Amino acid sequence: MAMRSVLTLGGIETFISIYEGDLLARFEMDEDKKIFASDLDERQTELAEGMLKKGVLDVNEDNGNKYYFLNINRF
Repeated sequence: MAMRSVLTLGGIETFISIYEGDLLARFEMDEDKKIFASDLDERQTELAEGMLKKGVLDVNEDNGNKYYFLNINRF
């Protein structure tokens, strides 16, 4: 399986799968750079939770609605 690396906010390089990379591309296209959990299917939610554990994504709540946002450095 092909992997790609991303640099997390703390400056630690971590690797993500191509499937996680596809989900990460959705964040790049979104204007607010956040995606609500209700907009993800079950598979994408599991991928997002995995990237949350890796430090690539962060999670927050807005009026009871859970959303994920990027937690990576920008160059």
